[in-house]
Amino acid sequence: MKGRHKKMTKARCARLSRMLSSAGIVCCALVCAAQPPTAFEAVSIHRNLGGSNGTEVNMTRGRLVATNASLLTLIRHGYDIQNYQLANGPSWLDSDGYDIAATTGNGEETTIDQNRSLMRALLAERFHLRAHWETRQASIYVLVAAKKGHTMHEAAPSETPGVITNRVAHDGRIVGTNVPMSYLCNRLSNQLSHPVIDKTGLSGKYDWTLVWDPDPGAESTTPSLFTAVQEQLGLKLDPQKARSRHSSSTASCGHRKTDRPKRVQPLAGRRPSCPSVGRGSAGQGSLGRCRASCRRCAG
Repeated sequence: MKGRHKKMTKARCARLSRMLSSAGIVCCALVCAAQPPTAFEAVSIHRNLGGSNGTEVNMTRGRLVATNASLLTLIRHGYDIQNYQLANGPSWLDSDGYDIAATTGNGEETTIDQNRSLMRALLAERFHLRAHWETRQASIYVLVAAKKGHTMHEAAPSETPGVITNRVAHDGRIVGTNVPMSYLCNRLSNQLSHPVIDKTGLSGKYDWTLVWDPDPGAESTTPSLFTAVQEQLGLKLDPQKARSRHSSSTASCGHRKTDRPKRVQPLAGRRPSCPSVGRGSAGQGSLGRCRASCRRCAG
């Protein structure tokens, strides 16, 4: 009986070992599948030559669709910065538009931070963007409540969140619907070309409309932006000086004019080869690292 029991015990141990081994493989597969994507699996880029003024950038479920997006627009999405925070970019940074389609291939939902990481990877891989952060002494504005308090309306939960900005000569207009104060600070920061820090203490979501004259003069019929913020929103912009990474970070673009892609169609991770560049680890050349003498890549 003891010998039989010993044989049965050994058999059970072997069976249990196989089960644990299989479970380990399954667990490993689940862990690997849960890792967020670090780069797009397939990318297609074309120069937009249609002359359209409209720009659209959408990222959802690991898929990027951009229409007539400038490099500046892509950098803003990838690095979460405003126009004024970018220094040393090429002259065509905000003039050339690109149509981009890219996907990670898995169709899983991605967070905002993951989308930004994917965009930065695309900029580095396809446009050969080099960026770094700096901290500078800069003027900032602190948004606070005016003496009589804010006059914005609390939003209804059922309203669709969003901000619409229109600006032409002597007519600026921003309409916010069901948005937190960070959205207002973001739009004010873009208009003033300086960081705007929220110190209102307001944590809710609001509806508001801001109308001002971007170029105020003697014949203006609408107030300046500072006056409009106080009269129409019951808030106030206080100028201050600050030296912090949050308020004065600057991304510097190291693009050369010869890196300007005229027509790029890399698919499934493949890059256009260049005869003046050595082979990389994947056995393919690298567009953008070529010299100015390379007419094929300079376009």
